Amino acid sequence: MEEPREIGKWKKISVLGSGGFGTVVLWRCSTTDESVAVKKCRIQCQNSLTSKQKERWRNEVKILKELDHPNVIKYKPLPLDFENELNKYNPTGLPLLSMEYCQKGNLRHILTQPTNLRGLSEETVKDVLRDISGAVSYLHSQNITHRDIKPDNIVLHDCPSARDGVIYKLIDLGYAKELGDATVSFVGTLYYLAPEIFANRRYDASVDYWSLGVLAFEIICGVLPFSAVTSPVERFNWIKKKGPNDICVYISNHGNLEYSSELFKENHISSCLKEHIEVWLRRVLHFNPRMRSCPVPNSPGVFDHLACILKKKILRVFSVYKYEFYSYEFDSFTRLSSVKLWIARDTNITEKDQLLLGNVQFNTCDDQTLLIDCLAEEKYEIFVFRKTSLFNKDRHHLPRRVKIMFEKATELFNWRELKAIYSDAIYYISQDILHATSFSEAMDLHLKHLRYQVTRIQQNGSTSRQRLLNLLLKLRPLNQAIKGQNLGSKDIELARRLLELYSSIEKCQNNEYHLAVNIKKWTIKVDAIREMYSQLDIVKLPKLQEALKEAIHLLHTTANNADNNNNLSVIDMSKIVCHVMKLKDKLLTDKNLQVFVNYLGKATNHLESLLSWMRSFDSHIESLSVFFNRVESDAYSTLRNTSESNANMVSLGTDPKVENAVKRSEILNARIEQQLNEGLGRFQKFCDDVRSCLSDMTATASM
Repeated sequence: MEEPREIGKWKKISVLGSGGFGTVVLWRCSTTDESVAVKKCRIQCQNSLTSKQKERWRNEVKILKELDHPNVIKYKPLPLDFENELNKYNPTGLPLLSMEYCQKGNLRHILTQPTNLRGLSEETVKDVLRDISGAVSYLHSQNITHRDIKPDNIVLHDCPSARDGVIYKLIDLGYAKELGDATVSFVGTLYYLAPEIFANRRYDASVDYWSLGVLAFEIICGVLPFSAVTSPVERFNWIKKKGPNDICVYISNHGNLEYSSELFKENHISSCLKEHIEVWLRRVLHFNPRMRSCPVPNSPGVFDHLACILKKKILRVFSVYKYEFYSYEFDSFTRLSSVKLWIARDTNITEKDQLLLGNVQFNTCDDQTLLIDCLAEEKYEIFVFRKTSLFNKDRHHLPRRVKIMFEKATELFNWRELKAIYSDAIYYISQDILHATSFSEAMDLHLKHLRYQVTRIQQNGSTSRQRLLNLLLKLRPLNQAIKGQNLGSKDIELARRLLELYSSIEKCQNNEYHLAVNIKKWTIKVDAIREMYSQLDIVKLPKLQEALKEAIHLLHTTANNADNNNNLSVIDMSKIVCHVMKLKDKLLTDKNLQVFVNYLGKATNHLESLLSWMRSFDSHIESLSVFFNRVESDAYSTLRNTSESNANMVSLGTDPKVENAVKRSEILNARIEQQLNEGLGRFQKFCDDVRSCLSDMTATASM
């Protein structure tokens, strides 16, 4: 007898799922809006259940009540009156299993989304593996094996503090058992079963390692590692014969079954993470259970090994020249110079020819800066341009089955083959969108980099102007002090040094004026460059996204009408992929873009030269400041000595040579005074001109 739609304050919302002999129903309280998932046996007659099935059911309820881990589904007790009413419709008498409700569905649903048919994103892969390995590790610490780890038994639960707002929880402990129980039983889902269970041998916790490895492979590649062999017995024999490093079986282009020690290339994770995960998979997918647990003496445990991999810092680099992604593992001591060496090795772009761009911090980094200080928090991504060229000639890297699609465009396929081809095609289009998006982001960063360079020049120019003015203002009181004393030949030397200093300052003033003009010119140019790029409209993201929608729609339509048809054509998907390839070719060969980027490169080089000149100019001003300090020190030292020996100065004044020196020094001091007055006037006019330039510049930028 089926329970009613309402029991007191509780309303039956929906059936969440149904298994071999259990059904999970969602109930919600009308007063508190509290939700609970209740699993009960759907068999109506108690005699229809075996003692093994009853034991399994009671075991699941018992285990779940005792567990407490954020990544294991939680037992949630029911109000007594509600539970009593539900039990009236539970003829088997088996205990109800009430659990927290995870409203975002299960991982299987996520994996079947068309854009995930070739695996999940890198961050999602890491989240799933981190959460579920944590759950399995906890179960093992409680002396429990799960024995049925698969995407269907992993649910998504809201968690605002998590990276993507969700955490992953392990459910369905119906097959779980005490680790000490060595009873042999054939349980779990065939594709995820460790070979020793399939062979009806005794087993231990390492069966969960195998299932976790199969899960990891599936969420990375979108397919199971040994699904190419469809017969369970035949699949077991292939697994039994595989080498210690083999982690999957696939069908080659010639139709033969082949082993591989690597993940399939069609995935969404970085090459760096891929290499580390492959090492771990070779361990957990070893046929020998003992080699899964401890492949070599003193090796870390399976969970520690995986945790170490997931903690690694991985830098993602998008090379505009190669139109490709690269990845590198780094730590807290990695310097930018090392990254440049790695990029040069992999892209053939020399270190001097690289322009690295990222967030704002990148603009202030040099080769010795720690990489971690150049990156935005938790976003380890940079872009690299080749200064002397935009793109290389190598353009298309087609997935294996997309190549087959074009090679056999006129042939017909069965649904299984066609789905694999369509999955690769959708993956290719998704990757092209990712590359186009990264290219667009790289170009935006390049333009921001130009604007940042101009801003730096503006700020440096303002600082150097102020320093020059300070030097000029210091010269006047020093000259007055020297002029007021009769210093003889020493006065002449000081005056000459003051004239030399003033002459250098005047040259600096002229340079500053030309700098202000340059700043105005380049600000206008940078704004013009930005406007030019906005009008190019080269990156056709909307068209690429529309092509992806068409490909997904074609997959759905074909799936609904396939009905095991062996006469399915790839022509429609071929047309969509051809359109995407043409859009990519247009981007990579567009002459206007080439001209624009060449201009962009020249602008960058000019501004870098200007910044380099500014650094030299600042050094020169610093030298003038040091020179002034020496002159000032010498002058006041001479003034003090003169004050202490006035008598001697009087007697020296009667000497014709001294009188002549005094007259010459008076002339020099007068010249300095005149030039200082004129110089300060010119400097004031210069500052007014600079302010005018900056006003014009601001007005131009806001237009």
